Amino acid sequence: AGGASPGGKGRRDANETPVPENMSLPWHRANPALFEKERAKVEAAYPSLHFHVVNDVVFVRGTFPTVGEGEVLDRYRIEIELPRDYPRSTPIVREVGDRIPQTSDRHMNPADGTACVLLPDERWRVWPIGATLLDFLNGPARNFFLGQSLVERGNRGRSVSGVMVSTGS
Repeated sequence: AGGASPGGKGRRDANETPVPENMSLPWHRANPALFEKERAKVEAAYPSLHFHVVNDVVFVRGTFPTVGEGEVLDRYRIEIELPRDYPRSTPIVREVGDRIPQTSDRHMNPADGTACVLLPDERWRVWPIGATLLDFLNGPARNFFLGQSLVERGNRGRSVSGVMVSTGS
């Protein structure tokens, strides 16, 4: 009775609110230890980047330095959104200082301002499962912004892969 399915599945108490199966806690609430570990590592390595939680979405905001051979070569104002299912999904990167033109030839999505920091097929090679946000910042994000700095300085012939080779990454 009451719409119960065989085996008792599908039964609810009158006071119970149904929750869609695909609805789960955002990563930072489901795993607060991971959130604290990621925050501590990133903020120790990059003191100008800070974690913010807005409407249950984690953002990392601040100034990101591009470093080569131990020297800060440039800085970009960035915002990184960590998706609800992070670390399964890759971080979403935006340059918010209006330095990088919002064009596809600069690897920026004009529709939403996101940066194409890595190709989906490269994800498993350059930021594999189990890698940290710090690994993402030190690898794909660093190479992306270093490449943008090279383009600004007139080195337009270099691709992102060329930057990785030239920087030893």
